[in-house]
Amino acid sequence: MPLFFIFLCVSILLLKTEAAFCNYEDELVVRADELHLSSEHYWEVLVHYKNGLLGTKSLIDDPKFFLSDIGKKDPDAELKATVRSFFQKPLDQDNHPICRFPARYRWLKDKLGIDETLLPKVQCGRFEDTLSKVNPKSAVLVFPDAFMNSPASMFGHTLLRIDSAYESKLLSYAVNYAARTDETSGFTFAVKGIFGFYKGYFSILPYYEKVKEYNNMRDRDIWEYNLTFSEEEVERMFLHMWELEEIYSSYYFFDENCSYNLLFLLEAARPSLRLTDSFFYWVAPVDTVKAVIDSGVVGSKVFRPSISTRMRDMLSKMESRPQNIGLKRANNEMTPGEILSLDIEKEEKIMAFDLATEIIQYRYANGDIPKEEYNVKYIENLKARSGLGKGVDHFYTVSPPVGPEHGHNSARLFLGAGARDSIDFKEVRFRPAYHTLADPDKGYLAGSQIVFGNIIARHYEGKGLVLEKVDVIDILSISPRGKFFKPLSWKVITGVRKKTLHLRQRHSIIYVNPGAGYAYGNNKIGLFYVMAEVDLEVASELESGYSLGGGFSVGVSKPVTDRWKLNLSFKKTFYKAGDDHTAEKLLLNNSYSMTENTGLSLEYSSDKSFDYREDEFCIGINVYF
Repeated sequence: MPLFFIFLCVSILLLKTEAAFCNYEDELVVRADELHLSSEHYWEVLVHYKNGLLGTKSLIDDPKFFLSDIGKKDPDAELKATVRSFFQKPLDQDNHPICRFPARYRWLKDKLGIDETLLPKVQCGRFEDTLSKVNPKSAVLVFPDAFMNSPASMFGHTLLRIDSAYESKLLSYAVNYAARTDETSGFTFAVKGIFGFYKGYFSILPYYEKVKEYNNMRDRDIWEYNLTFSEEEVERMFLHMWELEEIYSSYYFFDENCSYNLLFLLEAARPSLRLTDSFFYWVAPVDTVKAVIDSGVVGSKVFRPSISTRMRDMLSKMESRPQNIGLKRANNEMTPGEILSLDIEKEEKIMAFDLATEIIQYRYANGDIPKEEYNVKYIENLKARSGLGKGVDHFYTVSPPVGPEHGHNSARLFLGAGARDSIDFKEVRFRPAYHTLADPDKGYLAGSQIVFGNIIARHYEGKGLVLEKVDVIDILSISPRGKFFKPLSWKVITGVRKKTLHLRQRHSIIYVNPGAGYAYGNNKIGLFYVMAEVDLEVASELESGYSLGGGFSVGVSKPVTDRWKLNLSFKKTFYKAGDDHTAEKLLLNNSYSMTENTGLSLEYSSDKSFDYREDEFCIGINVYF
């Protein structure tokens, strides 16, 4: 009898407790409704809600992120489901919603004044261990500069570094968002990325491991922007990062990319920033850097030159003799002892050893030499170098270039007027992205041209409006060769444009034009390049329906002053398949920067095709936005 009585009392107590939980759960849901919490901006940040033409929806696509079946499109349903989820029995402690969504839980606990004694007892072991290990105290926005030979890197990249109380960056963590793919074809990656065929994931890992992932970091300078977030704000950012780990959203090359999605973490730290509201159709990494700086949360910045930048800087400060000695040492053509025995100045020996060390490091990072050979040569160099003493300070100091935040904005509108064979026209050009040789180099990679979706429309006197040209892709990489670096310059252009064909009639043609070659440069001539090219043109107005040929192009790009830039190019193509003909084009462009985001453009071109020559002149103003 006493046992039965005890069992009865315990059962009644449990029923009352469960009823209390249910009543309290309903009470919190009603309170959240009364406070309109699902309409608050911070809730929109935490669930990545955005308003569009078809209503409100989250940019997260992974069903695991939502606690309501309709949570992706219904902020109110998701919030109520979140509140109720806190009362679930903790069958799996680490995956209980209180542990799985710590940012949501802390915010709702504060807003609703949740009494934790009325919630199930949950131990968030994995979350607490990770929080203790990362120990977030401060945050840094990291911008690895552009790398033209990789479609995923040609616009640059942004990630976050979470620093602890320790000074060593080896103990810091990187927060990154990227498409998850094993794709090795750059073209395939770009096409699939444009149309959202990849899933993008957030990840958090030791910073030094993240840097090692970039096999092109030997060629990429890094800019670090220290954020003025408080420790509390940095922890809030980490809490939201925890919620996003292994959660996917569709990755889009132009908008929902690495840079845009990272902004949600900054807003989670400080929701008043509203950084994601600043972008609509196109988001370049450099534009997000500018937006973060303009928001006032950047305190200072640090420039970290790549190995190749350090080498080029060294070379610019050296005479040819220590250059040649350093190269011979790196190529195993001279031993450390032979260098030490040379009858030359000690400073030259120091320069030669230091240059050789940089070359060895670069080649190892590039995968050109195995680790065993690298270790032997590197240690031999250090031993020989240690006896020579300290070098000249300026030899090792790389002056930072103009930061990417000081470059022009990536979208451009051109308004101008001109004449083609005495026929006047007015012209409008719109380019959503990104940079051309004619644009100011300040803040951009010299010799790079990346254009997507360039549209040129004209109104001819007496002929009405004409769509003159649409460049779907126009990429040009001019990389100068030298004694140590011998890169290949290349180009690829495709789109639709007007061209004079038979009987001097202008028709629209589809064209594809890849090319590759060499480039050289110095301060006097600027960048000079020559390329072998292939041209394919397709149009129903061609007698064969197409023209296919090969040819060459030469050009020079020269900043005459800080504001004035000159570009001159000549191209000749011999079409031997399809419609047999020869085409030539001479192009001269003068551009003058009035401000960071405005400039004048003066352009002359001479085209010859099917034995018809046409001269064209155009002048106008560029506005970057």
